[in-house]
Amino acid sequence: ELQSKDFRKDTDALLNEMVGIISFSDGNDGSAVLPPGQLQQSTCHPSAGPLLVQLVRLLSYRDFHSQPASKKKKDGRKEVEPDRRLGILPEEPRYSQGSQAESVVHRLLCWDPTIEKNDDNADGEEKNVKQPYAGDIVYGLSGEPRGSILLEALLRCCPDSFHDELCTIG
Repeated sequence: ELQSKDFRKDTDALLNEMVGIISFSDGNDGSAVLPPGQLQQSTCHPSAGPLLVQLVRLLSYRDFHSQPASKKKKDGRKEVEPDRRLGILPEEPRYSQGSQAESVVHRLLCWDPTIEKNDDNADGEEKNVKQPYAGDIVYGLSGEPRGSILLEALLRCCPDSFHDELCTIG
């Protein structure tokens, strides 16, 4: 029953509506990065924080299962058998770049995707351009119990490239 097309259609509509509510919560059309506000404060709220965690995970699962089978395969990595008794958890699906899950994560972290990764130039000089708010938000989330759970969920379901950037900035 959960795999039926009607159920998926209804849940997709519900998820799209929830993403729309988050995207327009501060009166933003989603294109500009705003300073931290009510959405970032609600990440540590006893009710809203776990809801945001589940929303990001559901969007990641939906994005992962909507990809073709060829993209799901791991690139030469050895498959590890999960065993919860040993602390080896199954690998969670990760969202792809350009998905709704990515836009929600960017919105939660006030992440500006137009800013390039802070790499060294060919001359060996470091660029001075960086994310203006993301470091403070990661620092704030890591100090709160519910915020750290959200941060862990974001790190588990994000692509490797974003994971590296987030660890560098935060």
